[in-house]
Amino acid sequence: GKAFMAAGLQPFQAVNIIGFNTTEWIIADLGAIAAGGIAAGMYTTNAPDACQYVAGHSDAAVVVCQGKKQLEKLLEVQKDLPALKALVVYDYVPTDEDKAKVQVPVHGWADFMALGKDVPDADIEKRIADQKPNQCCTILLGKPSAGNNTIMGVRILTLPARGTLYQFGDALKYNSYLTQFDATTAV
Repeated sequence: GKAFMAAGLQPFQAVNIIGFNTTEWIIADLGAIAAGGIAAGMYTTNAPDACQYVAGHSDAAVVVCQGKKQLEKLLEVQKDLPALKALVVYDYVPTDEDKAKVQVPVHGWADFMALGKDVPDADIEKRIADQKPNQCCTILLGKPSAGNNTIMGVRILTLPARGTLYQFGDALKYNSYLTQFDATTAV
């Protein structure tokens, strides 16, 4: 959460996350929520225009993506994301060439996590304490399909955490899964 605060995330701003089920994904999701933000996932199969749709309609301040392939999608549409303050990428270290294409700071995962070291614990504790029951912490937003009348609607949810956090050697591991639910709305 402190790294998101250092990147400029304000309460109720969105953090989009595009990647597979990894430790970084769950840390980004829970970190965004701890910082008072709203986590909003993106499908890894989204084309750049679908990424732009989700990031634009959620007013994403930060997008966390897995690898070069997902980063390239965001680089393509970043000019259409006026609320964007930072890009974060894991499983890939952004090159100088990548950084030259970006209009906002782009951080590799380790560098991003290090941003939070200068944020006082009292600041994140206040963000957590300021959260109230029934405040939005997660949204689901998909791109409308061009070929039919079904869209993914925005649903404000509270999902119980499902998973196991455990120590494996020197590494902290998290096995997670999402409960299946229908988030489509017929128009």
